[in-house]
Amino acid sequence: MKLLKKFEFKGYELGAYLTQYTNNNRPAIILVDMEDGIQYAVATINLPESSIPDNHVIIKNYGENVGILEKLIAEGIVSEPINIVQTGFVTVPICKLLVS
Repeated sequence: MKLLKKFEFKGYELGAYLTQYTNNNRPAIILVDMEDGIQYAVATINLPESSIPDNHVIIKNYGENVGILEKLIAEGIVSEPINIVQTGFVTVPICKLLVS
């Protein structure tokens, strides 16, 4: 995992780490609490059945992750959404990964 950036989110000092999903090597963003080193959340989701361009991610901006899309955009980690995809009961944004 590679540390992309540190930032505050919902009162926590988090590190955004870039890794990959093991089944298809798509990029994944993991959020880690910088105080105790414990994983706070996964900012992305992997939808292998969805066709997305290389170097793009699907952001999980629902449930406990509400607001993470806006934060990742503000921090320059991902672009504004370029598309959306339906999964279950929610639509999720596809964004270009701006850091590597």
